[in-house]
Amino acid sequence: MIAYRQVNADISLELVSPYTAEIIFKLVEDNRRYLAQYLTWVEKTTNSEQIFENTKKALVGFSEKKSIDYVIRESDEIIGRISIWLNNENTKTYEIGYWIIEKKARK
Repeated sequence: MIAYRQVNADISLELVSPYTAEIIFKLVEDNRRYLAQYLTWVEKTTNSEQIFENTKKALVGFSEKKSIDYVIRESDEIIGRISIWLNNENTKTYEIGYWIIEKKARK
């Protein structure tokens, strides 16, 4: 695997890919109760096809230079996702959102 961004020796950010949709959905399923405390989309996400469609939209946003979405890897394991997106084109204001699986979160 080639990381898009290496954060440190263990953590890397990899551009989202349709090939990780099943893995991401499994992480959401396994961490649903924990993630739903913070993210409104979790309860509405009921299958991997929704993750796949979200990933396609993310890649379109990337191609339009309006967003960038990464999966977060620790060593070779995906542990979450982070996104940066253009919120207001007039002021060039961006937002950041991320989530990490419960066993990796520092509470």
